[in-house]
Amino acid sequence: MLNQQENGDLTRRRGPAHRACGFTLIELMVVIAIVGILAAVGIPIYTSYLQTTRMETAKSAILALAASEQKYYSTNNAYTMNPQYLGYSATAFPVPIPNSSDDYYSLTVTAIANPAGYTISAVPVGVQANDQCGTLTVTSLGAETSSGVNKSCW
Repeated sequence: MLNQQENGDLTRRRGPAHRACGFTLIELMVVIAIVGILAAVGIPIYTSYLQTTRMETAKSAILALAASEQKYYSTNNAYTMNPQYLGYSATAFPVPIPNSSDDYYSLTVTAIANPAGYTISAVPVGVQANDQCGTLTVTSLGAETSSGVNKSCW
């Protein structure tokens, strides 16, 4: 509503019934600060969760590859270095983890001649290379180790 002053100018009426619309700068800065704090806490936790999930997938792939090596050994009395004999489409190691949407680990098998055995390693690649567990390893004797800072990954 407009009021006409004595000199003829029109001015807006201000009073308890009139409120400004929108947000103040202080309110906006408080919201930005809260979102920043939540992001600072949430993003590292989510990244850690993703790395742990990928590592668990790599562990499962290592154990599946070890089972395939044992199955091959039971019928051929030797371990193989050819991934095609173990159900992989690749002709040589390293191979990506099967049924994985992205390559976060590559699987490698190293043969041991005497006594007959093998070492299977899952080497982190790409964004997973920052994982504190490092390379995950399993031997034909069942020894499970990791090369990273965190040695309790198994």
